[in-house]
Amino acid sequence: LTLASASYDKCVRLWRVFGWNPIGFLRHTAPVVDIAFTKDSGMIITACHDKHVRVYEVATQRVVHSFPPLLREVTAIGLSPCNCWLIAGSRDATITIWDMALEI
Repeated sequence: LTLASASYDKCVRLWRVFGWNPIGFLRHTAPVVDIAFTKDSGMIITACHDKHVRVYEVATQRVVHSFPPLLREVTAIGLSPCNCWLIAGSRDATITIWDMALEI
């Protein structure tokens, strides 16, 4: 079981819940303000103040997809219960919705 923490230090830390051992870092170019795991916990999505939303594979800690940058900083993300839709909120007061099946 994996836990993730986002931070203004531009890093997402991945932790093994049992034992609280750090198992990885996902480095970014700006503060990371929100994160979401897919339902199967195989991927983590990050929202960053560099205007990007990225999808990482947890096992390899590599970016598998980067969505086109938004106009302003990303402030929140969410996944629909079926993992079909990814929603991102931005500092410009807009919401962007992506169809995960078409994007990844």
